[in-house]
Amino acid sequence: MNYLIALCDGHGTLTAGKESPPIPELNNRIIKENEFNREVVKYLDIELKRCGFDTLLVAPTDEDTPLKTRVDLVNSKKADAYISIHYNAFDGRFNDKDPEGLSVHVYPNNHNDRKLAECIHKYLIQGTPQVDRGIVESNFYVLREPKCPAVLTENGFMDNKKEALRMLDVDYQKEVAIEHAKGICEFFNIEYIGEFTTPLYRVQVGAFNSMENANRCILDLQAKGFKKIVIVNADKQDIIDVDLITQQSRIEIEKKYQEKAINLKNTLIKVINESEV
Repeated sequence: MNYLIALCDGHGTLTAGKESPPIPELNNRIIKENEFNREVVKYLDIELKRCGFDTLLVAPTDEDTPLKTRVDLVNSKKADAYISIHYNAFDGRFNDKDPEGLSVHVYPNNHNDRKLAECIHKYLIQGTPQVDRGIVESNFYVLREPKCPAVLTENGFMDNKKEALRMLDVDYQKEVAIEHAKGICEFFNIEYIGEFTTPLYRVQVGAFNSMENANRCILDLQAKGFKKIVIVNADKQDIIDVDLITQQSRIEIEKKYQEKAINLKNTLIKVINESEV
């Protein structure tokens, strides 16, 4: 049975005050906190599923879902952990006293919560250089009421211009998601599987000096259920895509090679693990 991780994207788009000040560099655009939170949750959801977790989105719309509704869902589904993604704020203005940095919040005196927080914090501080505000004990409803380990992260300050600009940075959003995923995996003793660490395999069927022979092989393979084959020559000038061969081309090839059949049973299939190439 897979672990179930509940994911929360903080406040809704219409929640009062949960936004950056107008940003001159973006034509005075105001960034809603949820614009960052929901993207991180989206990427975190993908990361966790790749690693074998099940996920539960407790606030799947842009509406401001009541906290009790979220926590009740977490408890009713018996989630194994609750992760709430946020972006902090101080006074709602850009000035020379803007605070900055990340923090991880847990309910006081809870061993499992702190252990989960430590695992996530470990990876957050390895990413984009930020002031580390540490692990903070907080009496938040979403930390106090879940019956599972719960953590709330603040991943920057909306009223710090440098950090506010990061809220729309897709690379930063994905980085934060990956850091959370790595911490969650460590907490549950699950191997983290990155996007490009899954083994890929190359299958090559035949090699031909003649382009016409290659085309013939493609058609035979397609007839046996292979839907897409691409062959590139040594100079990478000629590309044959089975999906792009016209019906007329098929007829011409069939006529020219009707007396010749390729015996696929004798074709050498070489499987190469891309990770070893």
